[in-house]
Amino acid sequence: MLSRKNNIDTLAKKTSADLVPLLTEELHSIANASGWPKDIVVALGVEVDEFYNLEVTYPPELKSQIEDLEYGAEFGLPNAAIRPFLLRSSSTIERVVERDAVLTMIAGVFNG
Repeated sequence: MLSRKNNIDTLAKKTSADLVPLLTEELHSIANASGWPKDIVVALGVEVDEFYNLEVTYPPELKSQIEDLEYGAEFGLPNAAIRPFLLRSSSTIERVVERDAVLTMIAGVFNG
């Protein structure tokens, strides 16, 4: 029988694996809708660190271009995509966490 910590780690790994492609797709959609260049859009991603924190990632060489788009270049207007994504992503995260938690509990009932 798995310990409670192992169950939580297993759930966190599964949920993270489920979230990354969904959130990356949402990020790409928002960046496309904001008119960001295609090469920058495809370079954006969502990843999970070792503590299960979700983070937006991109190649370091694109940092300046992305910051100019997100916050506005000098004397230019911002055309944010990352901040709106962060604000909107919570519903996807909640939905996937709830689904995976329920499935894990149901599996525990039948396997326990």
